[in-house]
Order: sequence, then structure tokens, then C-alpha cells
Amino acid sequence: MKYFLCAVVLLFTFAIPVAAGPNIGDPAPDFTLPDTTYTYHTLSDYQGNVVFLNFGQSW
Repeated sequence: MKYFLCAVVLLFTFAIPVAAGPNIGDPAPDFTLPDTTYTYHTLSDYQGNVVFLNFGQSW
């Protein structure tokens, strides 16, 4: 019985499809983020420009 349960768990673990992420060369999804003065910026506002995003922490 425990082997059957293990087989069922493994089956469902590998049978669940994983959402595909972006591929190299795909356009970035549009998003909006605030800056340090709570002014909101949307990525599509900067279309055609180079955008550098830094998601690191500065402690």
C-alpha cells in the first residue's frame, strides 16, 4: 500500500505542468513600480530606451 501511495505522489509531482517562463529575446512584461519619492513608473513609458533595474538590497 505504501508503494502505491509513493507511486501516486510521484505521478502527480511530475505530471503537474510548470508554467513556462520568458525566453531569451522575449519582450519584458509591462509593470509599474514606485521610486523613492513614490512616483510610479511604468516600463512601457521607457520603450526604446535602455532601462537598468537593480533589485538588490543596499543595507
